Amino acid sequence: MADVLGLDELMAAFDRLPQQVKGAAVRGLGAGTLLVHKDAVRNAPRSPLQRQKNAQRKTKGDTSGRKKPTATTRAKPQGLERSISFAVDASKLEGSVFVSANSEAGKYAKRIHDERYKTWQNLGIGSRGKPATGQGVGEKFIERAVDANAVKVGQRIDHELKKVEL
Repeated sequence: MADVLGLDELMAAFDRLPQQVKGAAVRGLGAGTLLVHKDAVRNAPRSPLQRQKNAQRKTKGDTSGRKKPTATTRAKPQGLERSISFAVDASKLEGSVFVSANSEAGKYAKRIHDERYKTWQNLGIGSRGKPATGQGVGEKFIERAVDANAVKVGQRIDHELKKVEL
């Protein structure tokens, strides 16, 4: 804690306090939003790799119709994971985790997030191949990340606020 010697210094310290508190809150919110983002990426379904598709084939002999695992003219797996973004708005003290509509997975992210058992049911071999963490891979990956980390986000903000000195 800083030593305050006079009334002028005390008034100046009180004037700086709202800016310091807001800065600490923004830093804590940024750390918490990053935590939610990482958890959402871990829980997002994944498209299968070409080698996983090749391994699932019933006929192994004819390879003429099969793509090479190193092909570059196909959709790349993990597009949904790469498309999950986060932003912190310091003016509103708001953090958000989202998939942008113009991103690589923008066209199907809402369907994957919200429409399980309506437009899709089972997880594919790409999603089943991800390491098991927490509640696992599946629908509502962003909402589940927010719910699972709500307490930790509050702790991160509280930790940053405790660093503020008068």
